[in-house]
Amino acid sequence: MKRDDLFSALSFVDDELTERAHKTMQGEHKYKKIAAWKRWSAVAACVCLVLAGALLLPLFEKSPVVDFIDYSVDPWENLWVPASDMWVGSSEKEDAVEDIPPPVSAYGPDYMIVVAKVIEVLPSVYVDAPSSPYINTFERQYHVVKLQVLETIRGENMPSEIYLRLNANLDPSLDEYDSLVIGGLRQVGFENYGMINMDQKRAEKFSFLFECWNYENQGAILPFKDGVLCLEHWKKDGWLSFRIDWDWEDFREQVSSSSGWGSDYFPAWEGCTVEDTVQSIQEELKRWAHIRAKSVRYEETFATEQQQSVLEYVKSQENGLFMQDCDTAYYDTSTYYERNIGGFPANERIALRQDGEIVYWGVKFTPEEISHVPDLGAFISSLDMTALVPPHTENHEQMQVYRRFAFGKYVKNEGTVYGVVRVHWQLLQQVNRDQYIYYDDLYYLVMPDGTYQIMEIEELITYIGEDNILSTFYEYNVGERWWYW
Repeated sequence: MKRDDLFSALSFVDDELTERAHKTMQGEHKYKKIAAWKRWSAVAACVCLVLAGALLLPLFEKSPVVDFIDYSVDPWENLWVPASDMWVGSSEKEDAVEDIPPPVSAYGPDYMIVVAKVIEVLPSVYVDAPSSPYINTFERQYHVVKLQVLETIRGENMPSEIYLRLNANLDPSLDEYDSLVIGGLRQVGFENYGMINMDQKRAEKFSFLFECWNYENQGAILPFKDGVLCLEHWKKDGWLSFRIDWDWEDFREQVSSSSGWGSDYFPAWEGCTVEDTVQSIQEELKRWAHIRAKSVRYEETFATEQQQSVLEYVKSQENGLFMQDCDTAYYDTSTYYERNIGGFPANERIALRQDGEIVYWGVKFTPEEISHVPDLGAFISSLDMTALVPPHTENHEQMQVYRRFAFGKYVKNEGTVYGVVRVHWQLLQQVNRDQYIYYDDLYYLVMPDGTYQIMEIEELITYIGEDNILSTFYEYNVGERWWYW
């Protein structure tokens, strides 16, 4: 019997028995007088139980205490990864308007906070698997570091080891520091969270993946060397990019003392220690003592037999690859699993809710169907994206391409598996001092034999039915006034 099984069995002890034992310890039950030898026998038995308990205690630890977490490489290799010229992104324009100070909320009540040490910096770059036709996940790339949690300042059921993903534009060499104080932590996924390794073109599964929700270089990660805050860290690539008008000396001036910028936005200053920082955070958190800290989510959250059966189904290699979507940012209690074929989502999706409910979308794919799907990766790679034009937008040649990318999906409908490719544009038009954004799409329906047709939405529906890959929430050739965030 495993440790978790033993603990689970003990968790079903009757509450009445627990209450009776408590009353006995408090002297609320009366017992008849017993012989002395019986009393000494009882004492000896208690001593044996105490010794046995000391030896067996590790078996009965509460399961959230995790001694070792590792990531695994599953045999889903050769997933499609687009070439760098397959999409146009907006990162340059967005970076140009970023000019904000580090947020105090990284050390407020809404996030988890830990003291940690880097065990390993993984060498590859990762992305989330594509799941939405409105978001190009390949624009958002990550480094991943493995951490040993030394102390939990805020949060419940924190494992002893976790993974942290960082924006890929940040220098990930955090392993040179003795410890890190990390705020703004939110859980991305629990056991078996999948991401795509861009370098190896394969799926890898992580247990207990976290991120700082865009706060990494804004004070949410504070490095300490020899026990003292290391300001030299902000000289590394990307770590000072939140203020375009600052150089490193400007930053150092702002954090030169505990009465300066550091005390307003993050709890560290030049010369402070880990202990100083932890104390500063704890003092701030006293204001939020009435708010319960968030708890790390585990698979065991889904306790029903039917939900555990689903978890086994989505983890089994024989059933194909499922990607996990576990949004814990707003106390969401649902976790979603979406089938992925060759790096593309498919219309088989399952939701597990904490109240025990299971919700299914789409249809179930068979191994035979998965092995005979059309090759969407090869199809998209063959497209000349620069030669394609938005089919519904007048005067598009006079507009700026703000975003352009291709999104593919496998859709099974009435027993037939189709490939659908959507090329998506976001275009900007300047009118006097205002800017307007236009949306446009071009759709390909790829047949099981690899042949394809360009189709409008109405005709596509006759093949694949209603599906979220179809853009129905905006009107073509109609601009919306656009604001910079």
